[in-house]
Amino acid sequence: MLFKIKHLIEITPVTFPNGIPDDFNPDKHGYKLKSNGEFIVHPSLKVDLEEMTKHADWMKLSRKEISEEGRRHWKAPYNSVLGDNHYHKDTRWRDNSKADSQYVKNQRTKWSQK
Repeated sequence: MLFKIKHLIEITPVTFPNGIPDDFNPDKHGYKLKSNGEFIVHPSLKVDLEEMTKHADWMKLSRKEISEEGRRHWKAPYNSVLGDNHYHKDTRWRDNSKADSQYVKNQRTKWSQK
């Protein structure tokens, strides 16, 4: 499955600059994974889950917000998740001219010879 999206991902090896404790438990130890692949384990990085959920309240959507967004996409479905204007395109091809029918390909060669 990763082969299909290999152009979107980058695999970075994980390194442990401080070392990993033999008795590592995510509930007891604080940890952080950086974008460069460093996995840091330190007690100062411990985060309380209750505290984290309090800070995440701003991300919650109300029923009214969900309803308004759905209505907006229903009224104008172009370029939205409900109705994209590119559904007619065959996206399996990197070069879209290869996806054309044989008739269109013949027309191109017919007109390019003149």
